[in-house]
Amino acid sequence: MILRKILFVSLVLFLCIKANAQKKQSSTSIDADEFAKEIKINKKAVIVDVRTPGEFEKGHIDNAANIDWKGQNFDSLALRLDKTNPILIYCLSGGRSSQAATHLRDLGFKNVTELQGGLIQWRAKNLAETGLNPAKGMTVSEYEKLLVSDKLVLVDFYADWCLPCKEME
Repeated sequence: MILRKILFVSLVLFLCIKANAQKKQSSTSIDADEFAKEIKINKKAVIVDVRTPGEFEKGHIDNAANIDWKGQNFDSLALRLDKTNPILIYCLSGGRSSQAATHLRDLGFKNVTELQGGLIQWRAKNLAETGLNPAKGMTVSEYEKLLVSDKLVLVDFYADWCLPCKEME
């Protein structure tokens, strides 16, 4: 009787550990420096930017393919990729690319790696980017001067990638 309990507990423990190990293996997220190294080392890797075409035009990682995660043709474009090649995937902050990476794995892609923190972290590390046309912004002191003036000030925090912003349109 005791031997059966020990065997049962051992089996349950083994299955839990195995299931947890598989989850960790299927979700691969690496920091910007490692992502850049992977691009250089792995010539077969396909870099996929899942942001909107408008966001993509404002700057993207060199040689990235733009496949909009929220676009109607995401699956058809993604399925044109070779499932045996590594996929390096990113968006602006990591949310959309995480969803897209999970979906690609469900479609049968074996090696999908996400850029942790997205393009925000890539830019924070001052890594190479193509087509970057930064919008003219303002400094904090310029902003504070506007707030204390007698002029009416409209502050717009709209972002193309912001889902709640899109829902307000």
